Amino acid sequence: MKGKCYYCGKEISKVSVTKHLKSCVKKEEYQKNREIEGKIIKNLFILQINYKYKPNDYWMYISVDENATLQEIDQFLRDVWVECCWHLSKFRINGVDYYVDKISANEFDFFFRKNSESMDVKLKKVLKEGLTFSYEYDFGDTTYINIKVLYKYNAYQNKDIEIMARNIPVEYRCDKCQNKAQYYCYECGHFYCEKCIENFKCNCDEEMISEMIEGKNSPRSGICGYVYNKNGEDKYLPNI
Repeated sequence: MKGKCYYCGKEISKVSVTKHLKSCVKKEEYQKNREIEGKIIKNLFILQINYKYKPNDYWMYISVDENATLQEIDQFLRDVWVECCWHLSKFRINGVDYYVDKISANEFDFFFRKNSESMDVKLKKVLKEGLTFSYEYDFGDTTYINIKVLYKYNAYQNKDIEIMARNIPVEYRCDKCQNKAQYYCYECGHFYCEKCIENFKCNCDEEMISEMIEGKNSPRSGICGYVYNKNGEDKYLPNI
């Protein structure tokens, strides 16, 4: 449940993120510096983003300009967490499904008789404080993400979307001895250290056993053709 503040670098727990961000000295300095630079103050949504099935393992808090679009949030999630093979994605907000473009929305509306719209809509048109909505990437091996609008406030920032805090990468343990895991078997779903993978005998295909990349930090890891990009978040950093 540990994470990191992207303003001061301090390690914080998930339950204390909101309180910390409201009192973070480095965040206040960042705000003052943007004001000095002549940046225009913006109306910002603070969003809490969680992987649906492991919300304490994978989470982010982001600050987003109200004039950004759902399509920009979609691209953000692809860059940081999910993109592998250019699969389709959608948001569901108040019973409406939002797809990447109007053509896709019309197709899903026709075939499934759902209320569908394009993601090319500004956040201020569809979001409000306290709202919880969902995001799905890949309609085969789907990654499910929940998003909550925590609050809205006026502040300065360099970009339309900035990461405020994010979980620290989960350190997995060997299922046999509890030492740090270095391998994962996609067939049986077990983690193994170097010693145990050499001694382990089973009917699993060797090609299904993969060496784990240090610092993997995505709920999409191990699914479809996903390859973790540790630099995927770079363009969304606050630039302190």
